[in-house]
Amino acid sequence: MAMPGTMGFDRDKVMGLYKVVMMCFYHVEEEEDDECELLDVATGEWRTLSPPPYPVEVDRKSVCVNGSICWLTVHQDYQILALNLHTQEDLVPLLPESEADEKPRCLV
Repeated sequence: MAMPGTMGFDRDKVMGLYKVVMMCFYHVEEEEDDECELLDVATGEWRTLSPPPYPVEVDRKSVCVNGSICWLTVHQDYQILALNLHTQEDLVPLLPESEADEKPRCLV
């Protein structure tokens, strides 16, 4: 069964190991059963992580920054979700609530 989702790929900058992150988003009868998994390419082992606090649009591409995989999301406003590949902690928003409420701006 195909499901909407997104993936990211980068290298753990501390250990030098490559990792793949896969997020799948299920919405059945008003229930959400989202999944997030991380593959260690060297060992071939998948690890289940907590799903992101809100879905990432399936056509969003990931960006790799300093050993983290990041996704731009729109959840009430623009947010950046990041997963540190070394600590493998849960996906977290990078912008604090107060800054996320402001209009997005470009810094050049």
